[in-house]
Amino acid sequence: MKYRSSLLIYMEVLKVLIDGPMTATRLSQVVNVHYDRTKEILSDLKKGNMIATTMQDNNEVYVITEEGLVLRRDFERIWARLRLPWREGSRSGGPSESN
Repeated sequence: MKYRSSLLIYMEVLKVLIDGPMTATRLSQVVNVHYDRTKEILSDLKKGNMIATTMQDNNEVYVITEEGLVLRRDFERIWARLRLPWREGSRSGGPSESN
């Protein structure tokens, strides 16, 4: 198993949420992080106004906010500018699908 920094995991969560709302359980599965850790990450991102919660079919789901979209886009630009290679291993790909 390859190590992913917290920053990359946070950015991966934002990337996944760009595709649409998702429950904490599903997010945990998609980003391959233990559920308790996923809840901590979601709490941090919510405190920073990067994500919000809403109800969908009687389930709490997480959605990316405009601030979260801006942060994710900035992250991709910085990553590309630094010309850092993306290390494979995450399910949702690197900072952008083209890397």
